[in-house]
Amino acid sequence: MGSPILGKSSIPESLKYTENLFGVEFGSRKEIWRKPYKLRCVVAHNGGVVMPKTLRQIPDLSIREFEMMGISWNELRKAMNAAD
Repeated sequence: MGSPILGKSSIPESLKYTENLFGVEFGSRKEIWRKPYKLRCVVAHNGGVVMPKTLRQIPDLSIREFEMMGISWNELRKAMNAAD
């Protein structure tokens, strides 16, 4: 039962499966986490360098291609509050 949740490296996919399996809805908290999760992926997989694919996935990112990215304290607080 938990295998599809634990077997995924994508948090959004795991959350979607969990919502369907248990009949719950994470609502706006799930949406708040979407962008910080994508930013985390950029840091983890690209060393924080904004690649062309990054700009396609996060079109409202205000960083140019091949620049280093970060996250503001306000963005971090908002994401952490959504997880609480």
